[in-house]
Amino acid sequence: MSQPIRTCIACRTKREKKQLLRLTGAGANQARLDQAQKMDGRGLYLCYSIECLKKFKGKKFLHRHFQNQLAPGLLIEIEDCINGRPGQSA
Repeated sequence: MSQPIRTCIACRTKREKKQLLRLTGAGANQARLDQAQKMDGRGLYLCYSIECLKKFKGKKFLHRHFQNQLAPGLLIEIEDCINGRPGQSA
């Protein structure tokens, strides 16, 4: 059985769901990193790539998709997660 395909919000590249970071707007009106990809709520996906993180920071993706604020330290958590996954860049 094939994996679900999702699109990176920053670069618009389509990949298998497990190859992307998932952010969700569920809970406490703050966007959070969903590493297990099981949290309830609307999600958006981001490549394991510093380039995509830079694009993500430069645009108002969260406001457009969730109308939420970033959880404290979320961008640092995403960067740490990207740096911990060698070979997964776009």
